[in-house]
Amino acid sequence: MAEVWNTFFTNGVISGLEVSTVSSGLSVSAGTAIVNGYWYKLDSAKTLTISSSASERTDTVVLRLNLGSEARNITVDYKSGTALATSGDIYEIALAQVTVAANSTTAKAVVDKRTASKVTGKADISSNELLSKLLEVSGSGSKLDSDLLDGQHGSYYSNYANLSNKPIRYGTSGPSSAVGNNGDIYIQY
Repeated sequence: MAEVWNTFFTNGVISGLEVSTVSSGLSVSAGTAIVNGYWYKLDSAKTLTISSSASERTDTVVLRLNLGSEARNITVDYKSGTALATSGDIYEIALAQVTVAANSTTAKAVVDKRTASKVTGKADISSNELLSKLLEVSGSGSKLDSDLLDGQHGSYYSNYANLSNKPIRYGTSGPSSAVGNNGDIYIQY
C-alpha cells in the first residue's frame, strides 16, 4: 500500500508534529505525516531528551522510517547533527533543528522545518479529471478487463454452483426434491 501512497503524495507532515521546548527537553505535538508512502500518526505529545555536549551544536528532530525492521515503523527521534538519512533502509524527514548550548540539556533555539516537508500531491489533476479517468476504466467497453481482476472468465459465471449469492430456502421439514437446485442453502428449523 505504501507504494500506492508514494505514487500520489510527497513525503512530509500533514498536520501537527510541532516541536517546542519544555523543561525536560523537547515536546512533539500529536499529528500525522507520510514518509515514502507510509502513514504515520502520533496520538499524543511525545517528550524527547537532549544530550549534553562540550560544545554548542545544532541537532535535528526527525521522523525516521525504518524499513530494515520487521515492523517497518516510523518513529519521532532526536539526533545529533543536521544530516538526514535518505537512502537504504532508513529515511528521515526533519521536523525541527535545535541549537543546544555547550554543556546544556535544554534548547537554546528551535527552528521549525515542517514547512519544508509539507505533504503535497505529486499529480497536478483536478477532481473532475480524476473522476473522468476513474469512469474511463470501469464498466463495459472500458479499458479494464474485470475478468482479469478475479481470474474467472465468462462461462464460469453461467454455472449456478459457482455463484455466491444463492437463495437461502427454509422450512420446518426437510427440503423436497421439487424445491431449489443442487447447491442451494436450506435451513430447517
